[in-house]
Amino acid sequence: MRRLVRLPIVHFVLAGAALALASRAHDAARRPPAAEPIVAAAQVQALREGFARDHGRPPTDAEAAALVARAVDEELLYREALARGLDRGDRSIRWRLAETMDFLDGGAAAGGAPPAVQAARAAEAAALGLDRGDPVVRRMLVAKMRLVAAQAAERDADDAGALHACWQRHRARWTRPATVTFRHVFFSRAERGARLAADAERALRALRAGRAAGDGGDAFFGPPLVEARSEAQIAATFGAGFARGVAQAPAGDWTGPLRSPWGLHLVRVERREPETVAPFEAVRTAVRLALLAERREARVQELLAALRARWGVRGEPPKAPS
Repeated sequence: MRRLVRLPIVHFVLAGAALALASRAHDAARRPPAAEPIVAAAQVQALREGFARDHGRPPTDAEAAALVARAVDEELLYREALARGLDRGDRSIRWRLAETMDFLDGGAAAGGAPPAVQAARAAEAAALGLDRGDPVVRRMLVAKMRLVAAQAAERDADDAGALHACWQRHRARWTRPATVTFRHVFFSRAERGARLAADAERALRALRAGRAAGDGGDAFFGPPLVEARSEAQIAATFGAGFARGVAQAPAGDWTGPLRSPWGLHLVRVERREPETVAPFEAVRTAVRLALLAERREARVQELLAALRARWGVRGEPPKAPS
């Protein structure tokens, strides 16, 4: 028996078993009790009330679910940051906790104090649990955990195939929309009242006949020549119906009247420029940044999936009390 105990293979097996038991105990310690929700009902209610204050209405079910999902993700990242010790040795967190402690004590701010004094004050705050409830510290740690999770995305970010695929996947980002340059003559509803439509029609006939537009229309807040604007840009200034009318108008001929919020317009399209996509090489740097952002977010989502499994996050989020 003694000889068996002294065998290296037995030591190896026993060590492996001990490590497995320690790992299980560690994981169990990091999991919350089964009855403890990641985001409590009171927090859900606070999220709903905050949304209502910001938007002037309560959130829809989908919006409320998104709020809770985001809060769960942040809580999981925060807990993982604590488990990895990302709060230890962080000067920004130390400064924040020292400031908080001094504020509570009513003493002089420790922000400019020597590091040793700041560390002592921060330790006092941590002993009181102030670091766990501080929203600024929480945001710092969530941001740090995201950065740690995203670090693996930096590798192979210059792979030509991946970059080109990203450029294709997000062509809309590198696309310059079709534009129109047009001239317009404006007739004000406020100035002309009941004569508005008749005056605009009379001017249109004159322009099509090659004559001046009678009285030349009214002053408009923008220039009479609108250059190289997309349909969306035209709609933002003149309205969606006006923009559609310009898009359908033949080039080189006076057309209208087209209605805007201020009155009627006679329009002549001077030229059109087609939609163009920037060449890959011209936007390669921007594409690389987009690919990095994609990969970083993918790494964060992979970590969150693992954390959800570890902490048993599943099913419906807690409902706020009605």
